[in-house]
Amino acid sequence: MIFLVGLAIVVWILLVTGFAVHPIFGVASRGFVVAGMICSVLALLFFLRPDEELEAGEDPGSYLHAAYAFSDHQRVFFDDPALAMIPSDERALFRYGHAGFRATKDAVLWRDQLEDARVRPHFFAAYSILLAFAARLFGTYAPFVVSPLLAICVGWILGVWTWRMTGNRLTSLLAALLYWLHPVITWNARALRAEWPASLLVLGGISLWGACRSEKSGACRIQPFLAGFSIAGASLFHVTALYVLLPVLFVSLATPLKKGARAYFWGGILAGVSLLSLQVSFVSDPYGILGQLQMPGRNILFTCLVALFVLVPWLGGMAWRRYLDASPLGSDSFLRFSGFLLGWMIVGSILILMRFRQDDGVIPFLPSWTANYLSLTDFVGVTRMMSRLWFGISIVGIPLLLSGKRQADNTVRLLILVLLPAFLSIGWTDNYMFETRRMLTFLVPVLVVSTMALVFWGACSIARVTDHVFPVKWSRSFFIILFVCVCVGLGMRGRLHLYTTWNHRGLHAFYRDVAQIASEKGDVLLAEYTQTAVPLERLSSLPLLPLAWGYRDDTEYRKAERSWFDLVSRRPDDRFLFVTPFKGVALPGLSLHPLGDYEVRTVRMDRARRSVPAGVSAFHRRLSMYRVSTSGEVSPYPYIRKMDGSRLGVDGAANHMRNRTIPVSGLSFEKERSLSFVLNAGRTILAFLIPAGGTADNLEVLTATDAPINMQHTVVSERWLLMDVDMSSDKEITLLWNGNGRAILTDVLPGAGEGGGWVATPSVADTETVSLRGLDAQWLRANSRIALPVGREQRLLLLLVTTGRDDDKRVALSVDARESVSLFSGWQWICIPLDVSDTEVFRWHDIAVMPAWDPQIRGFPEDLGLLVSTIIVM
Repeated sequence: MIFLVGLAIVVWILLVTGFAVHPIFGVASRGFVVAGMICSVLALLFFLRPDEELEAGEDPGSYLHAAYAFSDHQRVFFDDPALAMIPSDERALFRYGHAGFRATKDAVLWRDQLEDARVRPHFFAAYSILLAFAARLFGTYAPFVVSPLLAICVGWILGVWTWRMTGNRLTSLLAALLYWLHPVITWNARALRAEWPASLLVLGGISLWGACRSEKSGACRIQPFLAGFSIAGASLFHVTALYVLLPVLFVSLATPLKKGARAYFWGGILAGVSLLSLQVSFVSDPYGILGQLQMPGRNILFTCLVALFVLVPWLGGMAWRRYLDASPLGSDSFLRFSGFLLGWMIVGSILILMRFRQDDGVIPFLPSWTANYLSLTDFVGVTRMMSRLWFGISIVGIPLLLSGKRQADNTVRLLILVLLPAFLSIGWTDNYMFETRRMLTFLVPVLVVSTMALVFWGACSIARVTDHVFPVKWSRSFFIILFVCVCVGLGMRGRLHLYTTWNHRGLHAFYRDVAQIASEKGDVLLAEYTQTAVPLERLSSLPLLPLAWGYRDDTEYRKAERSWFDLVSRRPDDRFLFVTPFKGVALPGLSLHPLGDYEVRTVRMDRARRSVPAGVSAFHRRLSMYRVSTSGEVSPYPYIRKMDGSRLGVDGAANHMRNRTIPVSGLSFEKERSLSFVLNAGRTILAFLIPAGGTADNLEVLTATDAPINMQHTVVSERWLLMDVDMSSDKEITLLWNGNGRAILTDVLPGAGEGGGWVATPSVADTETVSLRGLDAQWLRANSRIALPVGREQRLLLLLVTTGRDDDKRVALSVDARESVSLFSGWQWICIPLDVSDTEVFRWHDIAVMPAWDPQIRGFPEDLGLLVSTIIVM
């Protein structure tokens, strides 16, 4: 079903594009056709560096993953297989986001009721169905190619408009190039935007509508129907297309089409509006259109407004036509003058908006409530995207556009007039580059055509002067090309990274490969970070239960952990996988066996507020995959957990602290200066900080005798190395550093049982304090719990912690109510023995800190205990 609907949408788009572009190619020479095809192919190759924004949480991911779901299920309504696995009263635990997202688990497909496993699309479904058709036919990467293809088609529609305005085929080709190279277009043409099909159908439909009004001979009957259906049906892709529908209805009622096309045009309008009504009534209504109409008292008011929209333009149009027919004002010169005057009135309105419009869209001398109904365009933001000079050229071209001499200008004048209300009301542009998509449908097309109007007029004027001095046949073409190059150069200045950045390159291949591994090794996916888990669900077709990190509180985390435990226990024959971007998480009561770590490094454009992003930053995504079971499988040791924000297996977690810089002190030794000391018999843990440039392989340990040392290295990170030393007697050891730079011994920690630690002062060493950067840490409340894997052998718990205090007051730490450890302020490693258990699965351990600490900072709890960076069980 979805495939057939997608095929119908593709045929619809091809027909609109073909009829809209045919006039110029029908009379073009072979050379122009070849040149046009070459430019189109080059532009397409330029756009084929798509923004692989695959993760869920924002509009592009929502459209894409809805498309993948539609392609798999071939329906827009279906039961979510993962939600169907758990009791209805537990499904709310796996919702995504804040209260506004209560009806979805993935920010993609909504549920009508929290107790129901049936899901449906949130946004209008037509765009996702178009992407689903591409994915079904050509693979999961194909949806990323849809936007570039639509951008090429829109460019040629604007080229035809320019040709109608100038009668010059060169300007049509240059208009398409100017459109494709506009900073807003060149960025958004590589992204998933529902505005693209809406823009093509609006502009193509208006073009067909204008052609039906101007052609002397009767056009093919399908054209007026396509015109009406496209103008009305474009709103199936994006609701802002309605901004153009009302002006078109106004003009059509005031100056009706020719008799042969009238019925077909209004039939197309009716068909498009009917489909929109079915969409908001039975599929999804994210913008509350139906709710606005169904409010008490709104039906009568709405009926009256519709009557006014129909009667006033119709009666006014008839009176105006009769007046023009009976007076000399109907002459072409009057129409040109009125268009010129209207154009400068529009320019004045733009300047007023630039001067007085506030950030919330309010004009000071207008009532504040007008902002609720009319979102005025942020033209200051528009100038940021294309330079002030280019913007000035484009708005000066509007009066010329509306006062052209050619008969064909009447069509272009009509097309621009119906776009101007939407042109002035696209709203804000604050979040760059994401919100620049608001400029796609109406604003950039008008600015490009008006730019070409001024360029053509300026080139003709200069050519008339220069022809008297240097009579060159191609002078006008030279100046047209020159002025277009100037506009493109102005657009690129300071924005070149918009043209060169390949946003999120390789992200699709990364998730596709991980999803392939998941589909081979598992049957059900569990995940903590929803945004990274959704691509795996869609690309592997495995059921997914994600826990939304950052949106759930501790109580919900504990319930979700229990729900996962019950699910795994109820379905022993299913292969459960757990996927997370965090390092070393825990699931209480369950065993996690690592299957692999996967990572991708790419780049993405920085986002900015009310300005063009300044540059590009590195983007790193890391995923770990585990097999989940209740069988008590032996977890690999050492167990390392970075406190990077995950709250699974951490009860009492408070504020997450990112990218901390901490001072660490210790004994420093280099290649030419070894470090020697005597260790007690027993088990001792040595903690080393390896400054940048060194690795753990550079460290060598020697003893004064030939007796062997039971020793194990644990590389915590590229900066930390822990050495587990177990000796039967006191022994002197010597540390040698074989690499460049140095190593710093920060802590010597006695292990379990008696003994351990050092008995002799180290020799030949310097004390050094270094700053360790980029550390993540998590605050724990004074009374908290941590789930740890505890085996049948003696284990040691190591924590890299600080009390967070600035004073020297001691803090007492105890684990499972055992003997407390005294801590000072400052970062340090601590070592605590753990009880032996009969199970290898994760179980809870109590962490108590006395006294609690109140940081007296807003948003922080009053009973903080420790700030923990790393947890290790050895």
